[in-house]
Amino acid sequence: MTDKQTAELKDKILLFLATGQSSSVREISEATRIPFDTVFALTGAISKDGYTESIDVTFKDKFDKLLTIRPEGRHFLSGGGYVELLRRESLARRTIAIADKIKIGLAIFSVFLSVILGWLKISTDQTIREKDREIEQLKHRIQQLESQK
Repeated sequence: MTDKQTAELKDKILLFLATGQSSSVREISEATRIPFDTVFALTGAISKDGYTESIDVTFKDKFDKLLTIRPEGRHFLSGGGYVELLRRESLARRTIAIADKIKIGLAIFSVFLSVILGWLKISTDQTIREKDREIEQLKHRIQQLESQK
């Protein structure tokens, strides 16, 4: 089962609980047409999240529990429930991934720019040295010409 399918089923269970009174896992399973074992497992997770209260009502070898939605669960549903939570988390992961790519791109650009600037500095220094040599040669040539006069 995908994360989206799980979120949709959890929302379906919460919506069912929000429309009525306390219900057993069997009642939820029958009403929502979600397999009993799936409802049993998902309601455990929903209860751990703090959106429902759960009371174990196991008889002999038949497992069941009675569930009631909490005000936090109703509020959570009004904000979009598990599907919206999954969408937000997915968006946050994509945003972080994009930010990481931007950081890597900026790091690469910084290295590239540093290499270019370093090369320009070396090139400029070499050109300055060559011009200094030419000036010295010209000064020397001028001195030679002046001494021949």
